[in-house]
Amino acid sequence: MIKSITGLRATSQVHIGNYFGAISNLDSSYENFLLIANLHSLTDEISQEGLMLLGKLLFSYNGYLYIQSNHPQVTYLSWPLTCDCPVGELLRMTQYKSQKDKQNISAGYLYYPLLMAADILITDASRVVVGVDQKQHIEFARNRAQAFNNKYGYTFTIPEYIESKAPKILNLRSNDKMSKSKGDQNGVIFISDTPDQIQYKIKIAKTDSGLMPIDILNDKRESIKNLCLIFSIVTGKSYNQIEQEYKNTSFSTFKSDLTDALISFTSQLQTQISNISNDMITKRLQENQQQIDAIFDKKIQDFRLKLKI
Repeated sequence: MIKSITGLRATSQVHIGNYFGAISNLDSSYENFLLIANLHSLTDEISQEGLMLLGKLLFSYNGYLYIQSNHPQVTYLSWPLTCDCPVGELLRMTQYKSQKDKQNISAGYLYYPLLMAADILITDASRVVVGVDQKQHIEFARNRAQAFNNKYGYTFTIPEYIESKAPKILNLRSNDKMSKSKGDQNGVIFISDTPDQIQYKIKIAKTDSGLMPIDILNDKRESIKNLCLIFSIVTGKSYNQIEQEYKNTSFSTFKSDLTDALISFTSQLQTQISNISNDMITKRLQENQQQIDAIFDKKIQDFRLKLKI
């Protein structure tokens, strides 16, 4: 069976960009690795509440659910990968460059791609389902895998970036990526938002005095395209259906319908979360622990033979 991996950092809140970019694209026809990446969160925060929240959002999908820090094989693999990696490749990474001018920046931002490469390569996954902002990291993992294979012989599956249904969701108040830590938080729709909060955020979402687009894909207004993308995902309507339904109309009706659709969507997720207890997550993690360790140990054994260590 083809292996696929998706992962999210364990922070206290999940917004719709996180959900659309990774979780909503899961396909149970693959052998899925469902990663809760708490070690990646050390550059900012680790939230126990966030661990359980991600577990509940991932719970209904077939696959191996696991917490990164419970499996030291990943960090074991990351160090030899680090030693084999030119510093220049790390210095070129966008995530590091976006942080490097900050005072006392954590070295974790520089070495983050190597831990992520280890996350992927240890599973032998050929599919990596992430948002477009992580595409560079997948290319980095591919390069490291190819370099290692060329040097030591075939060891790692070369992963492919799988674009999500929503490769990039923008902040509703700007054209920046939706983020739980940056930008106007009134432009971020969280899974936990109340109907009143969603109504307010959509009401003040950036639009203009024009009409709804007649060609969404080619419309130059990024904020409008972003709202249409969100509406398409939560309703299942195609762009063509949206164009026909709201042809020659102002944004008021569309915003009202988008509000209703988002409230319905988040309410269903909130119900799903409330129906899953922390004990259920703990039991699932325990059930998957030995399976994951067996897969990872096998890869580490092969890796050590190649390195003769």
